Amino acid sequence: MNKILAFLITIFLVLGMSFSYAKEETDEAQDQGGVTPDSAFYGLDRAFERLSLLITLNKAEKAKKGLEHARERIEEAKKVAREGKVEHLEKLKEEHKKSL
Repeated sequence: MNKILAFLITIFLVLGMSFSYAKEETDEAQDQGGVTPDSAFYGLDRAFERLSLLITLNKAEKAKKGLEHARERIEEAKKVAREGKVEHLEKLKEEHKKSL
């Protein structure tokens, strides 16, 4: 059972790092803010953030990640506001609160 759990965690980490790397490349090419709620990949992005927090055991590192996620929600809110997609702002506001 422990081997299966370790294998699954490893798979999630590899996928998470791959997605994170691809996201960084995409962010550099796009405006600040990354994936926004109107994207099909938004749920996947948020799932990897939650997984990352789940496997982070150090409280200080977990707090740093939470702040990074909160900062990302702000950038996403700025991006959707610039694009006139204000219907997503309330969702981003709530997710920002959760990240803090």
